[in-house]
Amino acid sequence: MPTVIAGLTVFMACLAGMPPAMSAGLPAPSVDLLKWPRMSSKDFGCYLEKTFGHRDKRFNCSLKRYENKGDVCNPTDAYYEGPAFPDRLAAKVHPLATKIDLDWEHGDLRSVTVTLKGTWNEAEVRKSFHLPRKEASTSTEAEVRAYPENLMDTSVQYPLSSDDALGRRASDPGRGVTSVDLTGFDHMGAADMECEGDK
Repeated sequence: MPTVIAGLTVFMACLAGMPPAMSAGLPAPSVDLLKWPRMSSKDFGCYLEKTFGHRDKRFNCSLKRYENKGDVCNPTDAYYEGPAFPDRLAAKVHPLATKIDLDWEHGDLRSVTVTLKGTWNEAEVRKSFHLPRKEASTSTEAEVRAYPENLMDTSVQYPLSSDDALGRRASDPGRGVTSVDLTGFDHMGAADMECEGDK
């Protein structure tokens, strides 16, 4: 009997030490990420301040008037300006997030990339993040029309692996990373606009 009790004690201690992802699957984000794409840099800066307590030096709630002065050809720095999401706050968006990358163009949030610890099955990621069932390129026209207006596409990637079948396998919370991408609109760079210096 003492052996059984000791065994149960060890088992319960192991369970208590398990990360939430291992004991209950992939948790959902704590905020609605689907609303982020196409948000203006001014609005997103204020959202960062109000929701996460992070005040960007320029893009914050005190910024009253803002017009993006950048041009895809020149000046390009202004064309791509916008607030960054601090790595230290990533876990407030999702408990397994280590990094959130924001890609800005002409004053609007073009895409959001959330990097998660662990290799997660694509179907599980899509369910947890409330994403469409599959990428736009493999969806029917009706499925694409059902996307939120501000969302053009979504994808789940495994940046540390070249195994294309990884997303169809069982999740492995202890190894690798998973990248969740939300795209609001296509990238439009200097090459696309045939700027003089690129001809």
